[in-house]
Amino acid sequence: MRKEAQDGKFAVLAPRGHEVSNNIRNALVEEFGFEPEVAGRMRSAEKRGKYGGHRVTFVIIYDPTKLPGVREDYRSLRSLRSGVDFAGRVETDGSVHLVDRRSFREAA
Repeated sequence: MRKEAQDGKFAVLAPRGHEVSNNIRNALVEEFGFEPEVAGRMRSAEKRGKYGGHRVTFVIIYDPTKLPGVREDYRSLRSLRSGVDFAGRVETDGSVHLVDRRSFREAA
């Protein structure tokens, strides 16, 4: 299971979807206008990787009630054309960069 340090860095990642971190929750509220309760119900799946030559944690943010019966792991969620609300990355300093994918779902 993932453990989040106070500075927003991750010690261990959960293999399946789990609650979003405080940094992601704050980004959903501040950048995308989510109510705190709604942001708190979102889930994330994560994968470590590199972006621009440095280490990051790639994230997929979704509402589990909209994806019944779907495996809640990063690889499975990444392959979906709809149902994923946000995708992006968390830098090692805890900063969050998300792309809103909800419009892709509406266009599909």
